[in-house]
Amino acid sequence: MMGYTTLNMMLSWTLIFGLFSVTTCSVSVSGDVTLSATPDRVTTGLTKALAVNCSVTLDSDPDMATVMSIIVSKNDNSGANRGYVELAALASSNQVDNKFPSLGAVASGAIHPLNDSYLALEWTYPSDDVSGLYMCQVYGMDADGHPVVKTTITSVSKEDAEVNVVLQRLKELEVKLDERNGCCSKMHQRVQHANAALFEATSDIFNGKRYAMSTLTLTNIAASSFKCRLSGGYLAEIDNEEEFNFVKKFIDQHDAKSKYVALGGTDEHHEGNWTSLESGQPLNFTKWYLTNPDGGKNENCIYLAKQFTSMFDWVCDYPSEQKFLCEIPAVSEAC
Repeated sequence: MMGYTTLNMMLSWTLIFGLFSVTTCSVSVSGDVTLSATPDRVTTGLTKALAVNCSVTLDSDPDMATVMSIIVSKNDNSGANRGYVELAALASSNQVDNKFPSLGAVASGAIHPLNDSYLALEWTYPSDDVSGLYMCQVYGMDADGHPVVKTTITSVSKEDAEVNVVLQRLKELEVKLDERNGCCSKMHQRVQHANAALFEATSDIFNGKRYAMSTLTLTNIAASSFKCRLSGGYLAEIDNEEEFNFVKKFIDQHDAKSKYVALGGTDEHHEGNWTSLESGQPLNFTKWYLTNPDGGKNENCIYLAKQFTSMFDWVCDYPSEQKFLCEIPAVSEAC
């Protein structure tokens, strides 16, 4: 049961990233070597990601028959006039050597001597230092075994964040958020309608959780667990006497039809060791009726018997007309 506000926040941040990420691309091609920068302009603090990728496609140019190594370099912005500085290198061993990690790029690549190869550099929220000229050099051999070098250059420019640009993008963001809010509202209504059909009653918050009791339905433990997950929770697990009393009171107040309610515990595949269906960890609390659990390997799930205010073991897989209790973290439905 993802909350309306939680969904709104996720959509809002997605939109913010999208509006402030420049999507233009600079591409340079030399024969069978392509060097691209996406985007080709960066604004510090606003550009979310930058990718500089050098790729080699051998079947587009007969000059190079096999690839031996790829090097990506960047011109020196320090004012020392040293020309290009190697950022990353890749040889046929397919071990990427990130030669300039202080620039903050993550380098990856692969060489397939007789097929496509690439070397890529990726930044998250790049600084102004990434602006400049980039050069890719690909070393290989032609069909006769002669050495071949292919070189291509592309650029990444720095773009200042002007106030009018930021205000325009914020205006666009507001319009898109209004559209998304309308969608969210409709989705929220659909979730509420679905839950109204599935659940007969929902409790107040207890220790950061709510409990939702299903309608009487033909189901088994696997199907009941799945329905709880669709609503953002799991089959209820009782951790202590206080929680047991709260759950028991809630069920008594809202259920006059069924004799028992399914909970989230099992000893299937580990007979006698009762664990959580959700986490697999040992249960913290049980309150068995008389000689229960007494079903052996045939009865491996926990149910709450209303009549005796205690738990008993019964079958997991056999479908029967029953109710189940979901435990749903309150944060998942916060509005």
